[in-house]
Amino acid sequence: MNAQSVWIGEIYAYTTYRPERMLPMDCKRVRILDKYTQTPDGAKKAQTFVYIEYQTEDGSPTGFTERVNVNRIVDFWDQYKAARDSILRKQDEERLERERIRAAAEAERMAEAQKRQQQQEDTLNALAQTYNIPRHKLSWYSPRRALIDID
Repeated sequence: MNAQSVWIGEIYAYTTYRPERMLPMDCKRVRILDKYTQTPDGAKKAQTFVYIEYQTEDGSPTGFTERVNVNRIVDFWDQYKAARDSILRKQDEERLERERIRAAAEAERMAEAQKRQQQQEDTLNALAQTYNIPRHKLSWYSPRRALIDID
């Protein structure tokens, strides 16, 4: 947020880093205690800093205060929390959809494997009946050897 839109006493979302074009998901709830402008030594432009007081999710103060650059203030806490919850809800829905698709693909793969195994069993049973061989002597992986190994 810019310095003109930050008000003393309001609740904001604060992050230690500010990614470009992304909403940080690990913001802390803070209350602005003071706001001032300062020109650092050797700098041409003034920077705005704020004193913040950290709060828990339910709004009770932790007693820890810190001086930070106003650029680290993301948004009003209520707006940030609504946006974060919306993103998390959408991610959960996407994850559930991917799991559903993965489960359907796995079920289809298992059905295909069972069908293939049944076809192999039918083929071996037909071989056993055709050549009058005990079924336990035949294997799908070595049907020729099984035919030769018969006593």
